[in-house]
Amino acid sequence: QTPKNKPNTERETENKNYFKHITMKLFVWIVAVAASASISNGQACEDTTTNSQCAASGGTCSLSQDECLGMGDEWVTGLCGSDDCGCCIPSQATCNPTNECVARNGTCNPNDQCDTTTGMFNWDRDFCEGTDPNCGCCWRVETPKPTPAPSQKPTPHPVSVCTDTEQCVAQNGTCTSKEKCEGFGNWVQDLCVKPDGTVSDDCGCCIRFTPRPTGKPTRNPTPKPTTAKPTSNPTPKPTTAKPTSNPTPKPTYGCTDTDQCVAQN
Repeated sequence: QTPKNKPNTERETENKNYFKHITMKLFVWIVAVAASASISNGQACEDTTTNSQCAASGGTCSLSQDECLGMGDEWVTGLCGSDDCGCCIPSQATCNPTNECVARNGTCNPNDQCDTTTGMFNWDRDFCEGTDPNCGCCWRVETPKPTPAPSQKPTPHPVSVCTDTEQCVAQNGTCTSKEKCEGFGNWVQDLCVKPDGTVSDDCGCCIRFTPRPTGKPTRNPTPKPTTAKPTSNPTPKPTTAKPTSNPTPKPTYGCTDTDQCVAQN
């Protein structure tokens, strides 16, 4: 059977497959051409050694001259990798601080306007962004604050390990540790307690070899010298001796006094 005699349905199917095949090939060819053109144009405007002159001038390589001129910028050829790709240099260079510059309270300035010779300022190009190649962040170096001298705490008063008791004081002793009592007296543990009232192995009564005085000695006042006044002996008065009279003898009787008689005088 010849192709002319094939059924119409089979013939239509073959035609459709043929057109699909041709259409697919055409699509692949168009995509390949577009990709090749894109790659070629991209390579022409890459940041290579050749177009570093554009970056040094504060510009960027671009394919759109109309767009560059429309922004009021300058279009310069020969600074990029292709004649179709020119360097678009802004008419007014820009330099804006980044977050790193803001965090340091810095400003974007040219390097010659930031005095780094004194050690008080730092300058870094990476902390600013824009088209000005001589612009960087200038910030003041923070001077560390002097460390204050440590404050001297007052020396605490020594806390006694013992508390005097009446029994120890009565022996002319002092409650203290055994170590402090050596060479001063006899140490008796049972007569003292700690401040909290408990008994400790390091708390006892130190009875001195020589009893300590209970008070300050009193000084007797020195007697003041007295000047004795001369005494005058009184002149004795003359005395007149009275004549003594002998008692008159009582008459004697020829009888003896009795008690009854004498009682009647």
